[in-house]
Amino acid sequence: MARPRRIDPLIVKRAQLTAATSTSVESLRQCQAVLLPALFGATLEQSAAVLGVGRATVARLQAAFPKHPSAVSNPARNWGGRRQFLLTLACIFHKSPEFSRPTRVCG
Repeated sequence: MARPRRIDPLIVKRAQLTAATSTSVESLRQCQAVLLPALFGATLEQSAAVLGVGRATVARLQAAFPKHPSAVSNPARNWGGRRQFLLTLACIFHKSPEFSRPTRVCG
């Protein structure tokens, strides 16, 4: 027998709010994949039949919901680029013509 699914009440509440204001089909399906088992006790197979997707897709939708932008309060930013500078801006713009040694500005 399968183990019962743990359901987080905060995720269920967030899914209800997101479903009410959802504008995309993918977001609505994610909410339904979370809400059907939580509110009606539906299994993966029953949820898949209602949503019109496969059993594995329901599990994927459930796993993707907490990562959904509306579910994350402060999404991580993708800054890119270098994080640590070895030279200051003054040093970069006041280099000597030989590029072998910086001028006195870099000090």
